[in-house]
Amino acid sequence: YLSQISAPADKERIEDIPAVFITMNRDTKIEKPVALAVRKMNSKIGETKALHIKLPPIPLTDTFFSDRIGGYYSAEISTEMVRSLHNCDIINDSNEIIRNPRKPEKKPKWKNCLKRFASASADSMVSDESPLAEVLNTAFGMHESSRDGVKEALTFLKDRAGNPKISDC
Repeated sequence: YLSQISAPADKERIEDIPAVFITMNRDTKIEKPVALAVRKMNSKIGETKALHIKLPPIPLTDTFFSDRIGGYYSAEISTEMVRSLHNCDIINDSNEIIRNPRKPEKKPKWKNCLKRFASASADSMVSDESPLAEVLNTAFGMHESSRDGVKEALTFLKDRAGNPKISDC
């Protein structure tokens, strides 16, 4: 069982199978039910059936955009984008996004700051469909699916499956 950004529903009976929950540090609404589920699943002495992977906010390095959505932005453009976000006070000195990019605003500051880059790559900047909007949500670290933590999750599940046919992750 592998879940990103959600706790098991009450009706799901997953106590007897290995499970991994991947959440983000700023997603406090999900944190408590996931922690409870993991504690419950791991309460049997000597058995670790569940793992909770907590993803921190992701600093925007110069190559953040080219690394995450390289089909849209080159390393050079990515560096310009990060510089622009600094100049617009969207990211702090640690290169972390200061405000939730999903926060409803009439004219989100990040959109104005990155408009010229998005236009050049035909990115709509619309939440839940724009690659740019999605990677900014992931970087902020609150309630977003992410590729981060998946390898660790699959390795945990593979190690508990007892199936030699499952290849290395």
